[in-house]
Amino acid sequence: MYRKPVFNLLLRMSGNYDRALDLTQDVFVNALRGWRSVRDPSRIRAWLFRIARNVALRNIHEERRLPTESLEGRDPGLRSNGVNPEEQILQQERERLVEEALRSLPPDVRLTVLLRDKEGLDYREMAQVLGCREGTVASRLNRARLLLGKKIARMR
Repeated sequence: MYRKPVFNLLLRMSGNYDRALDLTQDVFVNALRGWRSVRDPSRIRAWLFRIARNVALRNIHEERRLPTESLEGRDPGLRSNGVNPEEQILQQERERLVEEALRSLPPDVRLTVLLRDKEGLDYREMAQVLGCREGTVASRLNRARLLLGKKIARMR
């Protein structure tokens, strides 16, 4: 139930499919080791994302230079789904720009955007994962989105 969201977060943090698989395994090994420390079962999702955050940041510190494998490298390509191929290409280019801009953000900023926009955590859950107050989450998210917008504008 939590494997896919944790994997997706780690994929976007690392930018490497195979590395994200390894990191996901690390998260769940750490979760099994710390299972007894869970006090409130309703907060398991935030607890797992906090572990994923720690694993991702540790990975970034260990490997300053990430492999250049593209997130799009796993995409099967253009699919016949009734959408105009030109529109598909434009959509893929927009997604590539966003992913590239995300990867260029500092890890803590990238994590803030991903937790909210990709994983759908609310501010309370994000505060638990990031170890800060909800108001701090809101201001970090605002600054992160502004920075992301500037990076995307420069890339065009």
